[in-house]
Amino acid sequence: MAGVFLLIGYALINTVRVNQQQQRLEGAFYRLLESENGSISLIQLAVTAKVDAELAKRYLDGQVKAFNAELEIDADGDTFIGFQN
Repeated sequence: MAGVFLLIGYALINTVRVNQQQQRLEGAFYRLLESENGSISLIQLAVTAKVDAELAKRYLDGQVKAFNAELEIDADGDTFIGFQN
């Protein structure tokens, strides 16, 4: 019986953690859109949201599809995702 409660507790904690990460990603994404004039890099999003790069990449990939964004490369060769108005 204790094992069941442990599993339920773990599932609840994991759900809360995932929701917190999602909220941080969304907040960071929209703050960066505004502050970076629509160009966001994966590393900027991961660092700002304080999540691992793979999670940030999955989130950013979804936003790229949703907003029909384009890949941009700046003069230094750094890659950004361009979200145009």
